[in-house]
Amino acid sequence: MWTPRLVVPAALVMVTLTVPWPGTVGPANADTPRCVSGAEYRKIHKGMARGKVHRIFDTKGRSLFENPGAVHNSARKYRMCSGFAAATGDTKVQVQYNNYAANGGPQLVAFKQHY
Repeated sequence: MWTPRLVVPAALVMVTLTVPWPGTVGPANADTPRCVSGAEYRKIHKGMARGKVHRIFDTKGRSLFENPGAVHNSARKYRMCSGFAAATGDTKVQVQYNNYAANGGPQLVAFKQHY
């Protein structure tokens, strides 16, 4: 039986578009959108890039301050998920970032806390 030449490439394109590529993961699989779970909080460590924190937390949070001077530092707050909030008695997570360089560079975690 003869198969048109377009059928195989079209099928390959469909599989390529629907199957996730190895090493690519959505924002923490969006398991807790717009809030931070205890498991997500524990994954954050000093020196981690702000973009990675946002992917783990599934949110960019809200800016508390930005000091874009020679050494750029900032802080952001994030809402806690209900289970994490109930376990700690707190409602917010704060992460402070610093680029640790006078000539710029990525914002890296300097400090984290929940309150």
